[in-house]
Amino acid sequence: MVQRSLTDTTIKSDLDACRALLLRRNRALYAAILIAPPRVRDAATALFAFFVSIEEAARRDGATPELVEELRGRTHRAWSGSPDDAPIDRAFSRAVDAYALPRAIFDFALEGFAWDADLRRYATHHALVDYAVRTSATRTVCLCMVLGRRKRAVLERACDLGIAIKLTTIARDVGKDAAQGRLYLPIEWLEEAGVDVDLFLDRPLPSPAVRGVILRLLHSADAFFLRADPGIGALPLASRPFARSARYVYAAIGDEIERADGDSISRPATVSVPRLARLVVRALRAPRSESRPIDQARIQAVTTLVDAVAQ
Repeated sequence: MVQRSLTDTTIKSDLDACRALLLRRNRALYAAILIAPPRVRDAATALFAFFVSIEEAARRDGATPELVEELRGRTHRAWSGSPDDAPIDRAFSRAVDAYALPRAIFDFALEGFAWDADLRRYATHHALVDYAVRTSATRTVCLCMVLGRRKRAVLERACDLGIAIKLTTIARDVGKDAAQGRLYLPIEWLEEAGVDVDLFLDRPLPSPAVRGVILRLLHSADAFFLRADPGIGALPLASRPFARSARYVYAAIGDEIERADGDSISRPATVSVPRLARLVVRALRAPRSESRPIDQARIQAVTTLVDAVAQ
């Protein structure tokens, strides 16, 4: 078992470090976690903070294959109950132990983070979804398992939510990513719109063509949000507002980009604190879309992940 000698003070301090990271790096997620049941809140905070810390390292300038192997070793040490002496690693390790989360989830995620370190681009929307499954659906699958839901259909809908969130954040961060030499928009879509990819990376401007591709990506995210809704309705009753609020907050980011006619480059798309509060209140009631059939057409990358963890 993990870290039995730790004091309650250390455990609280570790979780405080996780919360601080999420508040600094992902205010939307932090706001959603606030309304989770206390037991779920601590585990979700630890899991998501660890994912964020690994992702930050993989996306840092100058990331190398050696760094990716270091991240792999760090993750596996924490998963096996011997975390590095760092608050986020210790908290993550306790959550993994408490909920018996399969190593396959984290191996899948590390593959996606290795793609980040390689500055990989994605030729098609299908390839981008494969990336989203690895770097985002793995997180929502972890959360689904923490909530006690491990059946295939519910995990598949959790993956849809993770994909929708990742596509939304990609649309939000187009300008910031381009400034770092990163491009996640599907190359095929950009070329169809007449965008010179290399010229865009040299001067990332919100041309009508680029804005059109961003809006197209948000439309795809919307479809995945709708696919995810029946899965939220299959979660334990007390945890549904938490998952629902995450869905609403990220969809609201997409709404802000759409209001700017797809321009997420000139100014960042943010959701105001008052609107965040309204979305959290809205999440207390179930929408009709959650009553739709839970079974949906399968996606290969999702099937591969779910095959590794479903019971």
